[in-house]
Amino acid sequence: MPPWVWRWREWRAKHDWQRALLGGVREQWRTPVNQARLMVFDLEMTGLDAQQDQLLAIGMVPIIDGCILPGRGKHVYVQIDGSVGQSAVIHKIHDNQLEQALSPEQAFDWWCKQMAGFVPVAHHGGLDFGFLRVTAQRQTGQDFKMPWVDTLVLEQRRLTMREQTIKPGDLTLSACRQRYRLPQYQAHHALSDAFATAELLLAQLAQMGGSDKIEVGSLL
Repeated sequence: MPPWVWRWREWRAKHDWQRALLGGVREQWRTPVNQARLMVFDLEMTGLDAQQDQLLAIGMVPIIDGCILPGRGKHVYVQIDGSVGQSAVIHKIHDNQLEQALSPEQAFDWWCKQMAGFVPVAHHGGLDFGFLRVTAQRQTGQDFKMPWVDTLVLEQRRLTMREQTIKPGDLTLSACRQRYRLPQYQAHHALSDAFATAELLLAQLAQMGGSDKIEVGSLL
């Protein structure tokens, strides 16, 4: 993406949080990944419809200079209207865990502050950003769009280039990790999934030739 596009987007941004998010990506566009600041995140929700379902939890872990920093991983719960209901079967989050949780507005502010200066990374990030965009619209009346590194998309590209047939389920986080012989993990926990995605990204980069040879912009 040409630099002028980023300058235009930053000029259009009406809030500091928008400028901070865009600036963190723009400044690292041509930075080798092993010198970049990436923030891997995952969301847990009551369902898959951003307009109808609700955000329950956010997990984040940074990758700085090519290294995952587990000690800086963070996790927060988010308040919802009503009960988690049957969705607890999937994410194992129960109503009593949300009693002291952040409000959706506080959770979005927290996400923005954690992400400022970093490049976002997610697995199937379109789903996660759908919920973040809805929260932003409800809180500020503003939409926001930004690029992110998507490990699902990277894996899809790799399999397509190898002319491998992609079957249903082949691009789940678990299935992608299995192809790189990464260990099993606790699925459907926001922080655990963020760690799992971070490990997957590093494995993908190694397969692609190494994080010292790949610029951030080529992944977006």
